Amino acid sequence: MALQDIADISPLMRALRRLVKPGGRFVITTSHPAFNMVGTSFIEERSERDGEIVYRKSLLLSSYLTEAADEGVGAVGEPASHPYFHRPLHVLVNTACEAGWMIDRIEEPAFSEGSIGSRRLSWTEYPEFPPVLAIRLR
Repeated sequence: MALQDIADISPLMRALRRLVKPGGRFVITTSHPAFNMVGTSFIEERSERDGEIVYRKSLLLSSYLTEAADEGVGAVGEPASHPYFHRPLHVLVNTACEAGWMIDRIEEPAFSEGSIGSRRLSWTEYPEFPPVLAIRLR
């Protein structure tokens, strides 16, 4: 997953088109541009409903359509931040298509709740939001 780490993906898409054998495929996996970007806030709300305490988890986004470069923290505990380059889905798709690729499959895998341990406010606690986008090109 490196597309979010590359400032301009057009040269990469064109080069891959030349390097992949005719009839071959290339799979992109990247941080999901709609949910997993610098500035996404993980929210957990507690309320009462019908005499019960109810917890609701959601994500708070302040932008999506604007391409942006930002400094972000990778994994917790990494010694330094590094640049991320956010692109909305249509920019990823259009860049690939302009380089001659066709999409034949898209997946948005998400973790099932508590599937890899239980860390509060981690992706495993938000099973309705996929942190990864996978696109198969041919």
